[in-house]
Amino acid sequence: MIGLIGGALAAGAKVAIRKMSDTEPTAHIVFYFALFGALFSGIPMLTNETYSPNNQEWLLLIGMSDQRIMYLSVLR
Repeated sequence: MIGLIGGALAAGAKVAIRKMSDTEPTAHIVFYFALFGALFSGIPMLTNETYSPNNQEWLLLIGMSDQRIMYLSVLR
């Protein structure tokens, strides 16, 4: 059941991105996708116990965000 829901949400995101690409610049689409992805993934976190990353995991998370920032700066 989770796979079907995930597939439906992915299809909806693809359709929304296609429609947005007619009117919005690429940087806005990437921003909206990241924003709503963070918001929707945060909802289940409110209902479950939270997990605090250790130092190595924090470094990995920071490294991933640095790569995303560099990628977005290349788009401009």
